[in-house]
Amino acid sequence: MNTLQLWKRTNEGQLHQAGANWYTFAQQPAHILHTYESLSQPVQAALDVMLKQVGPIPFSEDSVQRWHGAASSGAELDLALIPLQRAGLVAAVRKTWGERLYFIPTDIYAVLLCQSLQGAEDTSQLDVPLLEEYLLQPVEDGTMQVEAPSSGAVGDIFRLLVYVAKEGLPITAKGTLHKKAITRLQATLSLHEQPLAKLGVQYPYADSLPLKVAVTLDLALRFGILQKETSRYVLNTDAVLHWFRQPITAWLRHIAEIAGEHYAPAEPEVRHVIYGLMAFGGVDRYIREHEVYTALTGAGWVQRMHTDMLQAQLRAWLSTFHALGLCDLGMDQHGWAYRWLLPSLVPDQEADFVDDQADEQADDSDELAGAGFFVQPDYEIMLLPDTPMGIRWEMEAIAEPVVSDKLDIYRLTKAAYAAAVEHGRDKDYIVAFLEEHALSGIPDNVRDALDLWSQQYGRVRFAEVVLLRCTDPDAARSIREQMLDSAATSWLQPIGEQDFIVERLYVADVRRWLERIGLEAVARCEGGADASDPILMPQFRNILEQHEASQNSGTSSNDQHSVVQTEDTTKSLAAKGMVYSTTSLQYYEIDTDIPRVEERFAPFHDLPSMWTKTLRSYHLSTQKEIVESAIRLRTSLEVEVNDKRSIILPTAILPDRNGGWSVEAFVAHKPNKADDAQDEVIQANLNPDEWHGLRLIVPELVLYERD
Repeated sequence: MNTLQLWKRTNEGQLHQAGANWYTFAQQPAHILHTYESLSQPVQAALDVMLKQVGPIPFSEDSVQRWHGAASSGAELDLALIPLQRAGLVAAVRKTWGERLYFIPTDIYAVLLCQSLQGAEDTSQLDVPLLEEYLLQPVEDGTMQVEAPSSGAVGDIFRLLVYVAKEGLPITAKGTLHKKAITRLQATLSLHEQPLAKLGVQYPYADSLPLKVAVTLDLALRFGILQKETSRYVLNTDAVLHWFRQPITAWLRHIAEIAGEHYAPAEPEVRHVIYGLMAFGGVDRYIREHEVYTALTGAGWVQRMHTDMLQAQLRAWLSTFHALGLCDLGMDQHGWAYRWLLPSLVPDQEADFVDDQADEQADDSDELAGAGFFVQPDYEIMLLPDTPMGIRWEMEAIAEPVVSDKLDIYRLTKAAYAAAVEHGRDKDYIVAFLEEHALSGIPDNVRDALDLWSQQYGRVRFAEVVLLRCTDPDAARSIREQMLDSAATSWLQPIGEQDFIVERLYVADVRRWLERIGLEAVARCEGGADASDPILMPQFRNILEQHEASQNSGTSSNDQHSVVQTEDTTKSLAAKGMVYSTTSLQYYEIDTDIPRVEERFAPFHDLPSMWTKTLRSYHLSTQKEIVESAIRLRTSLEVEVNDKRSIILPTAILPDRNGGWSVEAFVAHKPNKADDAQDEVIQANLNPDEWHGLRLIVPELVLYERD
């Protein structure tokens, strides 16, 4: 779960103290780094421990106690949850029975992990020559190529939407797809199944539903552009509008987020591997797998994972990302290498949010402008690789696909023209669309063919309409008078004295209009026909016109941009997919209550003040009592030995055979005598007889985070 979802699930942040921060983090990720750097040192150290221990996976307070160690004491970890929740860097949910679960939002985790890896990949120690891209070969299993897939998951999602719009996608009584649809989709979709199969992705009806069909359905559902109804899957045109207006990089980033959150096992170090691979985005070169391995191990993110297991996970996820279209992949004699196709997850800390927002709005408004295709005299249309989704959608509606590769080719045919008419297009619409986007114009013979086909098909049609019938002449007269100065003029066509024809698409609009003029219609439609089904393949240009009309009706461009970014995207992120998710956070209620520091600090109030204020000597029995208190409270001690003070973190009292005792503790130690040598933390047994002074340390963060 990311900060944008948290913001929406807390009534746009109004129900949570960190709501404003969540919105800012989602819109301007650089603020994540600013907030992290502003934390006090103990709180920052505690967050570092949480990041490496669990990543974005939920954890309980019991888990926090188990992380008590040299990097951060248990007391500091426990108390740090309060300021971290206030800052929005950690969030919490409550299970049904009241247990609280904490988690680090996915985007915060990703940014902080990737930031820590910047510069950690010291390739100078790698005994391999510089990578030469032209020497890369396909990887050993033969299923991947050096080049990226022609369209990856984005192309398959698009082809699925086209199939649903043209053919429909009904569901059987058991809840799965019909065999005919499965066969057609399996032949249409191109996603490589083997990498995802190795990950152990689970989903219902696996015995009859191919993996690539299930994963593509899952992605479309989680994008929110496909919705499951009782008897079928249908397009969500609002979400289609939003995503068709986004660049391909936005699609790819969302696919990567879905894969990392829902397809990966709930194992922290696997998540570190996944986001470690993403950390090298924006680098215009191939990255060796060894560089990622070096960065992750050097920064301490995968200390528990064996080298062979780490390499296996790296390659499993590289194969998966390549299959999804997120990276280029190849190999040479020194191992695998990849090139991530998305920008870096580490934000530009100098980025200006206002300018970014304005740029994105400008890009949205020009989504169908300035890009296009070439119309050839042989009726073939060649689409450029960066052709926007909206243009591709219309091309699927008016032409037949011939080749789908780096350069997609379509062909105008009489059959394709007839299908376009069936989906609500006509000759004038098609010509206007081609003229707007054809980079070299429309050849005369193509215009002539469209004229000929329009004479042969579509001039006469059966219209399945709805009859609006009035029971008395006064009602009909009132409708005629009211419709003259309203939008109903285009919805109603009078026939006879008391009847009107209504196109099926506008029945709901007419119902609402009748209510406004005081003539509410009977709910039941005589004959029982469903009068609300729209045409199968909506016109993308019409959707844009509706969107622009809503903006002109009083919503400012900035407000509308915010709505599109938050509501549509958030709904898609929280949507239930086909694949069984490895996270359950979406099913729990967001916990908006943050404990007060005093509540967590209460156990320290019972300590004698002399134990915590000054360093002083004690009787051996009192020393033992202080050590026992430090172990119970999971905090540190300051000790003095031979006029030298040091901080220790006691973990156990060890009795000896003579009735004495020693302390097992983490101790800072210099590996050599150099003054600039960095301290190492070692675990040692200490003799309390050597202590000349002792003080129990109250966690410093309470000094920074008082309520």
